[in-house]
Amino acid sequence: MPLRIIAVIVSFLLAGPVLANDVVTQIPVDEDFVENRISWTSGHDSYVFRTRLIGQDGMILFCGVGVYLSGQYRSATNKGLRDAELKVNGQTVLRDVRYFAVANSTRALDTATANCASAGPIPQNIDSIDFKLGRLQARN
Repeated sequence: MPLRIIAVIVSFLLAGPVLANDVVTQIPVDEDFVENRISWTSGHDSYVFRTRLIGQDGMILFCGVGVYLSGQYRSATNKGLRDAELKVNGQTVLRDVRYFAVANSTRALDTATANCASAGPIPQNIDSIDFKLGRLQARN
């Protein structure tokens, strides 16, 4: 492959949001984690998860752990996790949170270890942080 094509591919990859497939660290869940739930039309929760943003070595890390409560909606829930976006100051900095650790039960979330992925460098000013699960609505 010519060097120019490789350079274009590399610059394209660096310009876009991080596709969160690589876990860079793990941290224990504590009181700073926020609990969220994904529910479907039945009104029953299909996925409960906890998330936390941390700064480490000049980078934003998005950490999470969840538990699937419904096998019936697992595929649709995974699609929501795959389509998830974390935006900082209106810019998408991370997509796809299927890297979140998986707990055995909702009770286990209290003592679980969360997986963290890098969402890029910490900006000088943070005006807004938004997290969306594709077309799904997370509630906390």
